[in-house]
Amino acid sequence: MKPLHPFSTFTYYRRNKRRVLPVLLIIALLVVGINAVVEVVASFADTAYQYNDSLQCLSMIIPRTALTVEPSLIAQVKSHPYVAMAIPTNGFSIYVDLLVGQEYFSVLGLKEQDIPEVLQRCQVQVKEGRLLRPSSNEVMLSEAIVRARGLHLGDKIGNPVNERDAMPTEFVLVGILDGQVNLGAVSYEFLASHELYAPRREIWLVFPEQGEKEAMDRFLEQTIASQQTRLWDHNALQRQLTASFQNMYLIIAILDVIIVSVVTVAIVLLNYIYFMQRLDEFGTLYALGFSRRTLVARVFREVAVSAVVAGGAGVILSWACFLWLQVNVYAPRGFELNVFSFRPLLYTIPVPVAVIVGSVVPITWVLAHFDPVTIIERR
Repeated sequence: MKPLHPFSTFTYYRRNKRRVLPVLLIIALLVVGINAVVEVVASFADTAYQYNDSLQCLSMIIPRTALTVEPSLIAQVKSHPYVAMAIPTNGFSIYVDLLVGQEYFSVLGLKEQDIPEVLQRCQVQVKEGRLLRPSSNEVMLSEAIVRARGLHLGDKIGNPVNERDAMPTEFVLVGILDGQVNLGAVSYEFLASHELYAPRREIWLVFPEQGEKEAMDRFLEQTIASQQTRLWDHNALQRQLTASFQNMYLIIAILDVIIVSVVTVAIVLLNYIYFMQRLDEFGTLYALGFSRRTLVARVFREVAVSAVVAGGAGVILSWACFLWLQVNVYAPRGFELNVFSFRPLLYTIPVPVAVIVGSVVPITWVLAHFDPVTIIERR
């Protein structure tokens, strides 16, 4: 095995483990902490999006004041070339507990003839159980919602089984759905005919022709937005999530700056102290003919390599923690955590950068002004 060069950066690390390891550990743990906070908060937005991802295959026209949408408007929507189908729904929402707080999931009230068509257009199929029967108190839910609620086939939701559910009657789970998006469905006919659910607000589901979802949404935004109706589509969902979480991300960014600044100052002081303890070494090297630029480059390599390695180790350790959380916490509850996410890098990249700049700048100033003769004579 070829021996390391005496002036190699890794030779310094090998000979000064007690100096290097604390700095590596602090940077790595700081990266893990920031990554964990950012990704867990981001998972809340991901979960909210997950529970509304049916908007990838459909859009909703919602009456603002009346119980239904004007027939003339529906006729105009149905006649548009980008629209494949428009059907009414009269469903409800059920709660789902999150790690913090709760979210509501929309269960669609579908007519008997519409159920197979909706499942096909949203690329969803029955994984367990069967399709619900028309005019019955049966419900089908996506697997993620079933896991989040801790349900099994034959279990009931609604009052009086669970008082937190808004439905005044019970519904029996007869089908578990799986596919591209999360869906829930009950019988339109049952809700329309039951006295406890009358009168029902009727929302219209609009499905695009294949490949025309964005074009259809643009048409709907221009057509149905008024004081009487509003559009709930993928774009509206994104705007709502952005508005809901932007303040939280701003707070995280402010805390990130404060924490990174404090920890960086501590690491910079450590690196400066370690450097001053090696001032005799650098004075001797300068006297032997090494230029100040070469000495600065050496310091830069030592600081940069340790900061980058520690930051990378922190990212890998974060992924390991996220994987454990996904398997043991998120997945059993029907949630998804983006294990190998690069989103937190926006908040963690400043850590090694601040350490490198904060350490190299003062050391460069010292090297630019120190007198090697005085240092050697002092020895």
